[in-house]
Amino acid sequence: MWAEILGGLGVFLIGMSLMTDGLRQAAGDRFIAILERLTKNRFGAVGTGVMITAILQSSSATTLTTIGLVSAGLMSFVGAVGVVFGANIGTTATSWLVATIGLKFKITAYAFPMVGIGALAKLLGRGPWRDAGGALAGFGLIFVGIDLLQAGMGGLSDVLDPTTLPSEGLVGALVMVALGVVMTVIMQSSSAAVATTLTALSTGAIGLYAAAAMVIGQNVGTTVTAAIGAVGGNVAAKRTAAAHVAFNVATGVIAMLLLPVFLAAAKEVADGDPAVQIAVFHTMFNIMGVLVLLPFIHGFCARIEKWFPGDDLEELVELHDSTLKIPAVALQAARRVSFEILHRACDLILSRFDGEVKAAEYTAEIQKLRVSHKALRDFVMRIETGAEYEGQVATHVSTLHAVDHLGRLLRSAERDSLFRTTTDAAVLAVSEQLEDILQKAVISNEDSDDAEYELVSASIANQRRETRKRLFDAAARNGGQDVDASVRRVSRTDRVAYHLWRFMVHMKNAEAEADLGVDALKEEE
Repeated sequence: MWAEILGGLGVFLIGMSLMTDGLRQAAGDRFIAILERLTKNRFGAVGTGVMITAILQSSSATTLTTIGLVSAGLMSFVGAVGVVFGANIGTTATSWLVATIGLKFKITAYAFPMVGIGALAKLLGRGPWRDAGGALAGFGLIFVGIDLLQAGMGGLSDVLDPTTLPSEGLVGALVMVALGVVMTVIMQSSSAAVATTLTALSTGAIGLYAAAAMVIGQNVGTTVTAAIGAVGGNVAAKRTAAAHVAFNVATGVIAMLLLPVFLAAAKEVADGDPAVQIAVFHTMFNIMGVLVLLPFIHGFCARIEKWFPGDDLEELVELHDSTLKIPAVALQAARRVSFEILHRACDLILSRFDGEVKAAEYTAEIQKLRVSHKALRDFVMRIETGAEYEGQVATHVSTLHAVDHLGRLLRSAERDSLFRTTTDAAVLAVSEQLEDILQKAVISNEDSDDAEYELVSASIANQRRETRKRLFDAAARNGGQDVDASVRRVSRTDRVAYHLWRFMVHMKNAEAEADLGVDALKEEE
């Protein structure tokens, strides 16, 4: 009995993981396009959360991805909270899947072929076919797991007397809620916990009231994954995780207060079918939570921001590991952070030229940016783009080039020789050219025209060669003349301008190649 229960749960979890990863990889660039279009207002954000979670069958996957996107600056905090609200409704799709199909039909006759065909497609296919194969195999394994759970739970009902469970009172309900939380924390999947509860209910191991209270606990317990995922993240990540916890706890409180009312309504909708009644109950209280809090989403977000204060402009946007599972999203996040580092570096160099920042402070701030750049470079190196996604591979290569030039720019700017005192008019003129282009770079993005940067870089390079020749000629003629400061300053200026130009070129290429990838996907559709 216990072997079947554990085995069924394991197969179910593996199936969920395979299906989620396959669908998420298949989404690729479409995922970015969907988020950009639909999360601009709260209703669209909620709808997006419902849709993505219903497809992926994992609210944790949706929430972790959302945390990654908001921490990388690709989604607003309000939009992220809207997606979290929707994810709670979307996750109820698992209840319906189990209650209406998994427990009603002997679907293993179809599930095994799904697993076989899906596994072959995953092993032998390429691109979207490989991802779809993984999703199909995972979908089949979900029902194999449910079948094993049913067999195990049938034996459990013989040894576990439902009358020994807590009575249908407040204390009993709270005990079952706590059990639901513990189940979700252990399984790390509210979908698996809900499936286990519905299976136990269908075999008579637990009663309707106990099952309803356990589902409430499982709804709250799923927030643990998001909370763990936000540990070590920036303010945006912590706020999103806190919003998830606050919303699910508030929804759980509403469900507990109205438990008899919700259960009575569920019995009216699905008379005589306990599993479907729990699916109705699960959906009803999550929708109620959204209806209660959605009109106040801005106030809700403001309250969360007070709990986790911080100026996002003062701390570099961090990259979250959850975005690595979707290469297109990870690359977009990396480009976003690359420009954030560039803007701060350019602004810092300008402040040093103007004398607003002293040498020691300047060096300390540049070193901080270099630490951030190292984290960015490590992140970009960990992104995996398969050869079958040519658009993503080209975007990845261009992003790597850009990140490399960004690091070289920071190393060049760190040298104090860039600001050495000089009275040579030509050297000062070259520095003024660099300052002008740095001013432009402070507000730049992927759409910026790199031609102007190229012209300035070429001009500075020519003046560097002429100035070095002139300075060395003067030193030879006058004997003992110290031209070291001027030579080093003009050389370092040339390096900063060159790496700035090359960064812009590769970033523009990365954006263009990403757009080509999206266009190719649209043509396929």
